[in-house]
Amino acid sequence: MICGYTIRYVVCKYPQAAHIANFLNEDDAYPKVDINTASVDELEAIPYIGLYTAQNIVVYREANGPFTAIEQIKKVKGIKDKNYQKFVQFLKL
Repeated sequence: MICGYTIRYVVCKYPQAAHIANFLNEDDAYPKVDINTASVDELEAIPYIGLYTAQNIVVYREANGPFTAIEQIKKVKGIKDKNYQKFVQFLKL
């Protein structure tokens, strides 16, 4: 379990190292974060999502209610399609 957390931390901080963890179960290496319940800190831990974007996701969710589709996150200020493609694999509803 500690090994899993260590690998998760490394992959979150250094996404380019993700290929090293390919031998693991994808769900263990890349745990999905629920965008309707995640805190700013949990969202910021996702590769390619910084503090500013994480805050914007929470503000958008509070103003507009829960997301009904993951694609709705593209409506959040600062999220472009290119970045969305990079981090969508880490999201769930």
